[in-house]
Amino acid sequence: MSEPSWTECFLQAPHGQSNSQEVWLFRSDTSSGFEKFLKHRHFDSEDKATCRSINPDSSIQCLECTRVIFGGVYGSLGVVVPTYPPETYAAGCLSRNRIVEADFDDDDNYDGNPTREVALCNSHRGHLDSVPLFQTD
Repeated sequence: MSEPSWTECFLQAPHGQSNSQEVWLFRSDTSSGFEKFLKHRHFDSEDKATCRSINPDSSIQCLECTRVIFGGVYGSLGVVVPTYPPETYAAGCLSRNRIVEADFDDDDNYDGNPTREVALCNSHRGHLDSVPLFQTD
């Protein structure tokens, strides 16, 4: 079985800030975690995200490897935390997705869903020269 495809998203700085971009990678089958990450970043319809599907590439480096942990006691939006230990390459970072098996029946904050950890790799910050992009909905 081959590795799941990746999605690469180009985020322009929120309105009112400099014309810089960040590039985030995640496994395509974990897009719900990326959507939660955008909510944590207060990304809204006025901000621009352009995404495309790419093949996994072990040479891509991560400036930052982050996890969105949601479900269970973390609720539907969850929390965003850095990975520890840090990951240098996207392949290592994106392999850190998992479902946490835990029983929180006695916890009032438990939302009934399993706790999921979705890894995201920031591969670029700053100005980008021309890159062919495909708009996604």
